[in-house]
Amino acid sequence: MEKKDPLDFSMYDIAYMDKIIKKYEMKPEIARLIVLYSKGVNNGLTVYWFLDRVTEYINRFNPRELERAQDLLEGFHHKYVVPFGR
Repeated sequence: MEKKDPLDFSMYDIAYMDKIIKKYEMKPEIARLIVLYSKGVNNGLTVYWFLDRVTEYINRFNPRELERAQDLLEGFHHKYVVPFGR
């Protein structure tokens, strides 16, 4: 079985990005980064509860720049993901 490229977005990924862009007034590139990060951590799968937690964490700091969002994702990863062995 061929493994799907995590950079390929499904219609569900695109719908989720659209949802967080509208709900949180988030820049599209930050929404894309969140979905890419989630898919990377979850072996290319779209896991909505995880996406929701990451989005809430990132939105709490309201980043306007992609670099700031990347730093926040790195912090999220070390604080919440690494302790679970991922």
